[in-house]
This record gives sequence, structure tokens and C-alpha cells, in this order.
Amino acid sequence: LALRFGAGVEDRTKVRKGAREPRAGAAERAGRRLRRGARVVDLGLRSMPFPDVAVPRRLALFSLLIPDYDEALAFFLGIGFECREDTDLGGGKRWVRIAPPDGESEMLLARAVGDQQKAAIGAQGGGRVWLFLETEDFEADFARMKQRGVHFEAEPRDEPYGRVVVWNDPWGNRWDLIQFASSDRGGTGA
Repeated sequence: LALRFGAGVEDRTKVRKGAREPRAGAAERAGRRLRRGARVVDLGLRSMPFPDVAVPRRLALFSLLIPDYDEALAFFLGIGFECREDTDLGGGKRWVRIAPPDGESEMLLARAVGDQQKAAIGAQGGGRVWLFLETEDFEADFARMKQRGVHFEAEPRDEPYGRVVVWNDPWGNRWDLIQFASSDRGGTGA
């Protein structure tokens, strides 16, 4: 593994021994940059793990911007999530972790502070479905959520990858309730 520094900006490019030279600026055009502090780490057009580099093993938490902790907790607990932690950090800030029962990844409910964060409430996915709630019993979970007042954009449908319906949380984030057709969660159901 060799590290290369570009002109003007500290640009580190990972290059495997004997590999072709990467095209200058290819990563910038492809939009595949990761920022770490002031450095830019250029991973090129391909994302391949290097055998000697430690790779994180799972997605532990992601933040969901919300206007109020208690309102968000009431909604998610009402549709079957569980609260794994609710710790007061002082100054009106809390560390609130929620997840579906037996779920491995967790959501961190993050109360928006400031105009930029407040403007992003309900828009973190840019209008796309960006959250996928997996179920093993689609019909029962759909009926339970509907009975609790969850807004569904359309009726459930069958796709090659599984049974799915788009729903909205109270802040406008778009979610899929999905029962995948195969255990590998493949997009084609094959």
C-alpha cells in the first residue's frame, strides 16, 4: 500500500502494489471522497477492502433529526420500537438510542439545534426513501402500524425483492416497511 500526496491539497490515494495508476481527478468526478478532518482520503472509483486494513464490522448507530425527544420516543415506541438508552447529557441534550426489538443497528434520536439542523428535519433523505424497516410478518406489522395512525403513501405492493409499502414518520422522512424475498436482502429477489 502506497500513499500519495496531490498538489495543493493533502490528497492521499491508496494504490495497490503493481496496480495501474489512477486517473487524476477520477475520484473527484465520481464524487467518491471521504473527509476526515482537514484531509481528503481518495478511495478511487472502486471500493475494495485491502487485506491489511481493519474494516469496521457493522453499522452501530445513525442519527435521525427530530424536533423533540419525547414526541419522537412516543411515536417510535408506539409502533413497536424499544428504547435502549435515554441519558440526560445536560443543557437539554439527551443520548436516546432506539431500535426495533432484536434489531442490531440503532437510531440515535438527535434533537435539532440551529436553523440548518431544523431545516433538515424530515428531509435527511432528500425526498427519497432512505430508511428501511424490515419485517418478518409484513401483514401483521402493516396492520398494526396503520391502526396506530402511521401515514402510508400507497397500498402495499410486491416487487422482485419483496413485499413493500412506503410510509412517513411524523416529520416527513420516507421509510419502506419491507419483507425481503430472500434472506440476503438482494434487490432482485434471485
